[in-house]
Amino acid sequence: MKKESISNLSTNLTNLSNKPNFFPLSLNDLVFGIDLGTTYSCIGIMRNNNVDIVPNNLTDGRKVIPSIVCYKEDLDEDMKDRWLYGNAAKNNMLEYPESTMFESKRLIGLNFNNKEVQRDIKLWPVKIIEDKITKKPQYVIKVENKEKKFFPEDVSSMILKYLTKNAQDYTNSKINKVVITVPAHFNNFQREATIKAAELAGLEVIKIINEPTAAAIAYANIILSKNEKKILIFDIGGGTFDVSILKIKNNEYYVLSSCGESHLGGEDFNQRLINYVMKEIKKYQNLKILILIIKMIKI
Repeated sequence: MKKESISNLSTNLTNLSNKPNFFPLSLNDLVFGIDLGTTYSCIGIMRNNNVDIVPNNLTDGRKVIPSIVCYKEDLDEDMKDRWLYGNAAKNNMLEYPESTMFESKRLIGLNFNNKEVQRDIKLWPVKIIEDKITKKPQYVIKVENKEKKFFPEDVSSMILKYLTKNAQDYTNSKINKVVITVPAHFNNFQREATIKAAELAGLEVIKIINEPTAAAIAYANIILSKNEKKILIFDIGGGTFDVSILKIKNNEYYVLSSCGESHLGGEDFNQRLINYVMKEIKKYQNLKILILIIKMIKI
């Protein structure tokens, strides 16, 4: 039975929200929580005993952003930067499929020859190669007509920078420290790579928390009780599916059992639907199925 040492963290975050102006006197003590997801990401902070998810002020105010980075070759008149993030990047995926980097969470901390990595990159329009030194996968896109390589940590750090920039504008404060959630089945290499991505974004990770445990914290804060509870948590995301059984007692969390599947999320459901539709079309029309899959993969 594994004890999650997050009770003090939960208490400290709650104490921050009890201050009259919500922010502590020393902004260095301000801690944000980040859900760095396969398909969508968000950032939040405790406020008035509730988690306040930071809206994306730079576009439409949505509280989650696609975990996508795109380099746009053609600069529009109203654009200041060719690099696009979140919704803006997603909106340009079909126009610039080979310059769009996404789902870095499925590559981070893994070797290029990993079976799941090989299965994924066959379906992606962006070029993925093996770094000869680290044996890790790298995105290859054209930047200013030159090929440039990015590790998954680089892409994740761009998303983290974008999130923290929005949060800094929203709270009018400097963000230094963060808590990041990861799937329960993430191994040590994947967790260390996630921390490296945060460091590249100029952030200090004070805690990595399993996503089901984070859900348990939210549940415990809503249902306040000193009695012992055992809860079953289903965490279905855009790319992963985790199931955990936790025991909660006196604001402490014990993981009794946990398991997960890295390819049983929303994107996998979409891919299976696409594959089914392609098979049905193939029965009646002589089409180039693989080309259609590439065009439809990110509908």
